[in-house]
Amino acid sequence: MIEIRSSLLSSCAACCNVQVTFTRSLHLTVSSGRYATSVEIADAIPSTLLSGEASFICRVATGPQLSAAEREDVWQIFEDNMKGLYVKSIFGWDPPTKRHELFHRLARYILIYGPQTEQNGSASGQATLPLVAYVGFRFEDEDGENVLYCYELQVSNVSQRHGLGKFLMQQLSNVGRHWQMRKVMLTVLKANAAAKKFYESQGFTLDPSSPEYYGNVKLIQASGEPGESEEVCGKTAENGDDSWEDEDEAEDCDYEILSKAITGL
Repeated sequence: MIEIRSSLLSSCAACCNVQVTFTRSLHLTVSSGRYATSVEIADAIPSTLLSGEASFICRVATGPQLSAAEREDVWQIFEDNMKGLYVKSIFGWDPPTKRHELFHRLARYILIYGPQTEQNGSASGQATLPLVAYVGFRFEDEDGENVLYCYELQVSNVSQRHGLGKFLMQQLSNVGRHWQMRKVMLTVLKANAAAKKFYESQGFTLDPSSPEYYGNVKLIQASGEPGESEEVCGKTAENGDDSWEDEDEAEDCDYEILSKAITGL
């Protein structure tokens, strides 16, 4: 939630009232998303997806609602797609930490099962169908903005080219619009060229919070005023004076933060 500084509070009672109202509104909007049930989120998206002659089933769940078997399915797709990239990244390959992130109590998932066939089409729901794709997200406050943060978008290798990734990103915007989020954000590794190209094709651009957004050295302010404290590759200046981050350090960041505004609010 936005911190209201004493200097703002003492400057003008009317201004303070506006700031307090805005802060509470922001907090309540993010909270309403965080406390939304899987059923409420499911109401904002289609329950099925048709891709050519293939039919898929959609399900919404929170991290804690995933069964042990579903967690392993989620993890296996992530590991198959991302382990090689993580090993070479600044994040490193750390399964315990990543599992904690994936199945956090605030994590929300849209999961896709299928495809349905003549053999399994009459089966009961997604129970007999394999998990083929998912998007994991959270409702968050990023620098005073309500955002839907996409933590993972994964499609199994055998299920690509069905438009599942595009469908899931569209549903993120639908969910974000329903809960009045301002934009969808995500982090992408530069080495994942295919993912970056896909996100750009979906309208994502470099977010101002991304380390290399300004294209030059960033000035780090020790004052801590909103918008003046910058992070470069996860590191912020800690001395008492204004400091210049090393330009080479910013260029060495191997990830970017992308975002896309949610329209129609």
